[in-house]
Amino acid sequence: MCTVSYLPYHGGFILTSNRDESPDRAITEVVSRSISNTDVYFPKDPQSGGSWFAFSEDGHVACLLNGAFEPYDRTQKFDLSRGILLLDSFKYINVADFIDDYKFSASAPFTLLLIRDDLIIEVIWDGDSIHRTNIDPSSAHFWSSVTLYPEHIRNQRRFLFDEWLKQHSTYSPEDIQTFHRYGGSGDSMNDFVMNRNDVVKTLSISSVWQADNQYLFNHVNLDDETASFTKIIDKHNPVAK
Repeated sequence: MCTVSYLPYHGGFILTSNRDESPDRAITEVVSRSISNTDVYFPKDPQSGGSWFAFSEDGHVACLLNGAFEPYDRTQKFDLSRGILLLDSFKYINVADFIDDYKFSASAPFTLLLIRDDLIIEVIWDGDSIHRTNIDPSSAHFWSSVTLYPEHIRNQRRFLFDEWLKQHSTYSPEDIQTFHRYGGSGDSMNDFVMNRNDVVKTLSISSVWQADNQYLFNHVNLDDETASFTKIIDKHNPVAK
């Protein structure tokens, strides 16, 4: 939920997310839930029951980062978990209805990336207003959460991503997974897999790629890879593999 990259890939995409959180919420089980008659897969947060990353069998993806444009008062209490809000987004046929109808005021500020068909939509709630931006699906994109990374660190991380792109005119899902796991400047406080004195650390890496009517969803718990999860869905042969 705190470091996210998007890459175009063979007419589809690769979306990858690193989750930075308290180690008390480390090992998460990937579960499925039927939402609006579609199976949705997501790593379930052990505290809220929600998630920061979810993928449905009809190819919709939702990915959450905490915070909007700037840090907010984190001592403030909110009635609605952002992880529940992410799952609720799958109840809506289109993003416009979600934006118009949902009660975002009950939630802390967030940045939510929604992939629907050939659209990438960035939905930002800043605590007062909702902001919608259509993201170019033919270009690479990179986000870092404002709640953990100040602007100069976010710029440095984006620079490292841009440099990686220059060195990888072609890439695979495994390549970007390696970058998310080992990339950085050697600063353990701000690398892509970070650790701030075991108070906040990178707990997992989740990704989904789509190409040639095939989807692959992968989740890796960094502290216990035996609890990791992979699912492939082939639209030519929709039997789960």
